[in-house]
Amino acid sequence: MTDQITFDQVQRLLGKVGFVRTPVKGTHVLYEHKRTGALLAFRPHRDTESVDPMTLSIVRKTLDENGFLESDGFEQALLEANGRRVAKAPHE
Repeated sequence: MTDQITFDQVQRLLGKVGFVRTPVKGTHVLYEHKRTGALLAFRPHRDTESVDPMTLSIVRKTLDENGFLESDGFEQALLEANGRRVAKAPHE
């Protein structure tokens, strides 16, 4: 699923967990979580541009390490932040 995640979807998830876009000089976009001090910097993306796997990995790790989501809940959190849900598989 993560090979088709757009920057807009990532921004929505970050906003949902309390990150705020912070103006900075230079060529990057910075998102800051004031309470935890967590920072994420991105190169500029168009909202519709797919985010590369390394960037998604960094976002996932940051959210996991700061307790924003369970380590296996990244894809679900992205979908929920964008108004969609995925049906969970029944337990066998």
